[in-house]
Amino acid sequence: MPYNKPELSSAHLLIVTVGLPRSGKSTWAKQQRIPIVNQDAIRLAIHGQRWLKETEELVKTMALYMVKSLFLAGHHQVILDETCVTRKRRDFWSRGRPWQTVFKYVSTPEAVCLLRAADDPDIQPVIRSMARDLEPLGSAEEIYVEPNYEQREVGIDLAAGKSETVKVIVEKTNTENHE
Repeated sequence: MPYNKPELSSAHLLIVTVGLPRSGKSTWAKQQRIPIVNQDAIRLAIHGQRWLKETEELVKTMALYMVKSLFLAGHHQVILDETCVTRKRRDFWSRGRPWQTVFKYVSTPEAVCLLRAADDPDIQPVIRSMARDLEPLGSAEEIYVEPNYEQREVGIDLAAGKSETVKVIVEKTNTENHE
């Protein structure tokens, strides 16, 4: 029987988390029951520390190969559990990739993240720094929409008779019950 080599394609979906440390990204990811690639876990496996500048390219490369291998192993969805607060970091996972990439933004405010990190003074300056560096998702970056929700475009009226179309995520309604 001939070997059917698996291939990466747009049928694969990479869900990339975006948010500050202690915002709840990992908690959300674990609840999805989808394979997770976590760069913090890779760092701990390599050198046992949260972060070491000299190894970041290796960590990123390993995460990339882990994502690819999970897709090639037959998983259709994979979560990258990472902060990805800058456009540059998000572009690495989306531009020129054979899979579809969407972003799950966990919008926990900086103050809440700092409260959650009250017992961890080493991460507090990281939270503050990332909060300053946080770049909002751009219009070309596709937002992950939870299964019971949908994305709609809504027109809003602005000052001076101008209007703009924005994307909003709303809970799906059950139209069968309204007939």
